[in-house]
Amino acid sequence: MKQHLTDDTLKALQPEEGQAQLVVFDTELTGFGAVIGQRSTTFIVNRRIGKKLHREALGAWSGRGGELNARSARKEALVRLGKLENKDSTPGTTKRASKSGPTLAEACAMYVERLRKEGKRPSSISSVTREIGDAEHGYLTTWLGRALASITGKECRSRHEQITKDNGPHIANRVLRELRVIWNHIAKEAAAGTLDGMPTGAVFPANPTIAVVWNKEGGAEDYVERRREPVSWAKLPTWKTTVDAIKNPVRRDYNLVCLLTGLRRNDAASMRWEHVNLTDEAVTSRVWNANKKAWEPIQLAPRTVLRPSPKGGAKRSFSLPLSSELIVFLERRRQNNVALFKDDNGWVFPTTALKDGADKKQRCFLCQDLGMPDHVKGTIIHTAEPKEDSKVIVAPHRLRDTYTSALAEVNDPPLSPYVIDVLTNHRPPRGSVTAGYIDLSTEHLAACQERVTQFLLVKMTPPAPKKAKLKAV
Repeated sequence: MKQHLTDDTLKALQPEEGQAQLVVFDTELTGFGAVIGQRSTTFIVNRRIGKKLHREALGAWSGRGGELNARSARKEALVRLGKLENKDSTPGTTKRASKSGPTLAEACAMYVERLRKEGKRPSSISSVTREIGDAEHGYLTTWLGRALASITGKECRSRHEQITKDNGPHIANRVLRELRVIWNHIAKEAAAGTLDGMPTGAVFPANPTIAVVWNKEGGAEDYVERRREPVSWAKLPTWKTTVDAIKNPVRRDYNLVCLLTGLRRNDAASMRWEHVNLTDEAVTSRVWNANKKAWEPIQLAPRTVLRPSPKGGAKRSFSLPLSSELIVFLERRRQNNVALFKDDNGWVFPTTALKDGADKKQRCFLCQDLGMPDHVKGTIIHTAEPKEDSKVIVAPHRLRDTYTSALAEVNDPPLSPYVIDVLTNHRPPRGSVTAGYIDLSTEHLAACQERVTQFLLVKMTPPAPKKAKLKAV
């Protein structure tokens, strides 16, 4: 009998009358099953080794007095099945990894470890772990116990098509791209001779994801076309009037700061006062080093805000100059926080937590990047992206589009493309001789930011009403 084994499905499974036990195998993870008796349920793994069928008990189900739930049993099954895969038919001997290499689960773990060593953001690591390595909710669960090298191009194309049908084109492309990069990582390690049992210079099979026919996203193959929807200058005054009418002053100022800085939504939402310098002097502060698990001292330049872990991780950290209008907004925000919360817990845009972080499957990555503790219900935390009940108030990334449009339209003189890259935290061209001659000093960037803010303030101002012409008598 086959059934997707979960705690809920196990509750409904019982041996028939007169039957001593019922053996059920999982429909998604080959070799994983459960033996359901009259008094207990035991999780098992089966694997044929040569001509013999090898069976191991994992433990009893917690639903009937045991220690394992279905999810933990599935994870343990992946480990056991991976070990059985490497066993030879002769007791006490093992197949060398030179024949099969790591399983997909092991390859995923190796790649994730590399991401951690490189200081990648927890959210990026979680995406790979959740979508590839999760034994219960991942998209490739049935492959996790298999040798990575055994996965074929035909299977990759078929799985991509199925994920597309069930979950959509974006997710299907992303999952198979994650598999592609895991495969390439293992191929590189095989060539370097760092894989156990594989000789130096071993040639790993060609990446099977080459067989995938990638979904078109935004009109282009193998590329996700980003939306570009700035607020038009004609509609910006109406946007400003609507934002000014928001009753919650924290959310009101959040929208205004997003527009005048072009910050990505999470960078703006997670701003902390220890990373904001509103004075005309440099100040000493601190940042969290996620790799060292320790605080490190830093210097904040005058009239700047530091984003210590933006998109791309800590290595892409940057300081953004604050215009005079932004200084006013943030000074008002600091005073208003005291009136509203007494203690804003260091957050520029605070709110009250409605749930405990421990109740969630994952920690808040924004807090994790910044060295902050898990959310605790009733305490002050950073705001999430505010979703206003208005068609006029757009998402923060649309405000980033609007800010970038303003950078491109400022004239007399126009802003350098290199300045625009820095102010939007885009990577400038590397190795460019021209870039070495461009003035990217703090003072110059601050002057450019001031010009952009004044440009946007003018665009937000409603046009003066036209005077009615007097008719001649």
